[in-house]
Amino acid sequence: MFKIEKFVLICVFVFIIAISGCTNSNDTQNTSAGTDNQIQPGNAEYKIGTSTFQIPEEWRKVDESPKDIAEFTIGSTEEDGASLRVKEYVNENAQNSEYKEYSTSGTGYTVTESKKTISGIQTNVVKTVYGEPGPETITDHYFQKNGKYYRVTVDILRIDDNSNSVTDKALNTVISTIK
Repeated sequence: MFKIEKFVLICVFVFIIAISGCTNSNDTQNTSAGTDNQIQPGNAEYKIGTSTFQIPEEWRKVDESPKDIAEFTIGSTEEDGASLRVKEYVNENAQNSEYKEYSTSGTGYTVTESKKTISGIQTNVVKTVYGEPGPETITDHYFQKNGKYYRVTVDILRIDDNSNSVTDKALNTVISTIK
C-alpha cells in the first residue's frame, strides 16, 4: 500500500510541474522557433490578436497593457524612456475610425500626417507632439499587411541622441516580421 501512495504522490507532483511549465498565454514570449517561423538573433517573438511579430530583446513587455495591445518599454525610468505599442484591428473600418480620431489637433498638442515606407510596407503616420510638461512625441504608424490591419505606436518621452535609432530599429523589426 505504501508503494502505491508514494507512486501517486510522485505522479501528482510531476503533473503539477508539467502543467506549470507547459502553459502559454497569448501574450507571452516565444523562445523557440520552427523551420517556418525563424526568430532572428537578438529578437523575441510575441503574439497580438491573430498575429505574431518580433521585437529586439532589450524591449521589456508591459504586463498591464490592454488585452488587444502589446506594449513594450525601454529606458531606465518612465521619464527618460520610450514605449512601443502594437495593435491588430478586427477590420479596415475599425482602423480607419481610430485613424480619424487620432489625426485631429487639439489644445496643447499638434498633429501632423504623412506617409512613410518602412520595411517595404506603406504606412500612414500620425505624429502628435505635446508641449507641456515637456516635449513628448507619439507617432502612430497605420498599415495593412497580409490582409490584416495594424497600428504601431512609438512614444518617446525624452529625445536624446540614441532615442530615434533604438525606436526605429524596433519599429522596423515589428513591421518587417508581423504576420
